Amino acid sequence: MELQLTLTRVGNDQGRGAVLRLVNEQKKWSKRRNRECEKQWAGSPVTQVSCNMLDCHFRWTDSRTACFKALVREIK
Repeated sequence: MELQLTLTRVGNDQGRGAVLRLVNEQKKWSKRRNRECEKQWAGSPVTQVSCNMLDCHFRWTDSRTACFKALVREIK
């Protein structure tokens, strides 16, 4: 939801080009998050992998959401 709100505000303020740049940045961020999280849970027992994966994704997503909220505040 925060991504969609940010994309809408960026689009309204800076245009379609800025939205496309943000979408591309988000794709790169997702790939980086997945690589980093995979490194963290690589040595975990199978039963712990899901918990580690969810925890890692949550921490990265929480941080990214804070970035989007800050960006939206800057646009206002």
